[in-house]
Order: sequence, then C-alpha cells, then structure tokens
Amino acid sequence: SKRGYYSDLREFIQALDKNGKLARVKRKVVKERDIGSYFWLQFRGLPEKEWKSFLFENVIDAKGRRHDRVLMGPYSSSREIVALGMRCKVEEMNEKWSYALNHPINPVMVKSGPVHEVIHRGRELEEVGLEGLAFPVEVPGFSGSIRTSTHMVSKDPETGARNVGSYSGHISGRKNFAWGTAPHHHGYAHIMKSRQKGKRAEVAVIIGATPNIALMSAASIPYSMDEYAAAGGLAGEPVRLVKCK
Repeated sequence: SKRGYYSDLREFIQALDKNGKLARVKRKVVKERDIGSYFWLQFRGLPEKEWKSFLFENVIDAKGRRHDRVLMGPYSSSREIVALGMRCKVEEMNEKWSYALNHPINPVMVKSGPVHEVIHRGRELEEVGLEGLAFPVEVPGFSGSIRTSTHMVSKDPETGARNVGSYSGHISGRKNFAWGTAPHHHGYAHIMKSRQKGKRAEVAVIIGATPNIALMSAASIPYSMDEYAAAGGLAGEPVRLVKCK
C-alpha cells in the first residue's frame, strides 16, 4: 500500500466501519454484564464473513458511571479483520507476517503524542480509579473476577530487551490490577529477573493499540526480538514511542 499505516486506533475503527466490519450498539449497555455477552454471541451461528468488531456508544458500568465508548474485539474477530489490520488480503497474510518477522523496523522515540493528551496523577488518579477506565471485560463469571485482556510492556532488567505481550488483567477494587502470566511467558521472565535484582519490574499497560502492535503482542516470537520492531516490520514504518508519565 502506498499510504502509511494506521496512525491510531480511531483510524482503524474508521476502516472497520468503511469495510462493513463494525457493529455499532447505540442502546444503553452495562460494561460488566453486556459487552462480552453481545460480542461472543455472534460466534454461535453466524458465518465468519458476518463476524464484526463491536463499538458500544452508550455505556455505563455496574456502579452507574458513564463511559463515552467501549470497543470490543477490534483486532481479530475474523480473518478478514486481521487482514484489514495487516493492510493486506487474507491470502497474503502468511507471506506478509513472515516478511515482517524477517524485516523488523526499530521503533523511534518522540517527545510527545496523543497518549499524553489526558494524564491523571496522584490524588486525581486515586479519585478516577481503575473503574474510571473504559476497558472491555469478558463474559460475566468466566474467570470469577472482573477480567480484561490487554497489552503489557516489560523489559529485561539486564539487557533492556522489551516484550509486548497480550495478557489477562484482573481488576480488584479501585487500585489493584493483577497481571495474569505464567512461567513460559517472556513477561514472567522479566518479573523474576527483576526480583532477583531486588527491583520491581517496570510495566506499561496499553489500552487501544494499533492492530500491528496488538497482533504481535499475541504472537509467540523469539525472546530477543522486540515486538515493537516486529510491529514496525508489519506496518512498514517505525512504531513511534513516548516515555511513560
């Protein structure tokens, strides 16, 4: 493609909508009860060509707090949606994926970005709480907790090598977000190495990544390969990064 990759998730939402792959739900829904149920229901009978991402435009949580919009299943609801995120045809996905892994493009650091447009810190952050973030949650009762799946970034404390993985996040109260990982995951290795050095692992959580980052975070690629670089290879351009606040 001659044009560049998606600049942000909003641009990908527009592409989903334009290609008939976005279901807009305008009726009021409860985040913890309805979102996962609505989304997963489509897989119980509809053909794959009709599977979509869901954009909920009238959302409240169980305590009545309102969210502007919540997006569910934007990256991989169907092979056509994966191909849309990769900016290729379905039959080209294997070749493009292999090319990306063999031609990574290192990310670049920039001074600022849209992710810094809204910042909550200190007491203000405590008042907003985790429940103030408009993240989607799974089908009620599946894991016995309020659980979301998101992208978590960590690094090897010895080499500085980064990992972007797709992990479970378990919400407990306003302040506690438990990272669900296991010994065979790269993020787990980073946690253990940090503990051995007497340090806390540094972790960033991404909500609303572009598809190239989301897809690479869910893939099993070599420990030494930076998922940001692999995502750059998939996009054909460097991922732009900013320092966390």
